[in-house]
Amino acid sequence: MRELVDDSSVSDDDVVYRRADWDKIGGRTRTAPGQTAKISPNFFTDYPKEAAELHGYPDPCMSVGLHSMIQRLGYGPEVMLEKFPDYGLLMVHVGDLRQLMRGSGAPCAQGVLASPTEDEPWHGVVFDLESRPRRDPAKKAIAKVACWVIPLIG
Repeated sequence: MRELVDDSSVSDDDVVYRRADWDKIGGRTRTAPGQTAKISPNFFTDYPKEAAELHGYPDPCMSVGLHSMIQRLGYGPEVMLEKFPDYGLLMVHVGDLRQLMRGSGAPCAQGVLASPTEDEPWHGVVFDLESRPRRDPAKKAIAKVACWVIPLIG
């Protein structure tokens, strides 16, 4: 098992990318034709504990790509979608995740861990430092600081 600890080698200036699919927001029909889908907190759901354990993590966490690792390999962020047609790609700055605040002003800091895999050498995970799995207020806070790199378009 890989311990979930905030990885100091991942800079606050780095960016994480998160794949987004239509299923997380109730399907394509919920977005008007030609319009960009709204960034939903549902895009930032953790693996359940059982799935996290199958991937080698002791607790729920969310799979991401790390910009610095993608760039070091000579790719652009779109590489994350090569095996995921019809997905979009979101980005969040690592510093924003580490200093994340709920709408109430309460902190809900997230940790970031570089965790390359054979299939995705740019892979990392994001996890809630206070509550696992990540609760709705933290997902909403991430959605507020996220932006589209490659949007889902209806």
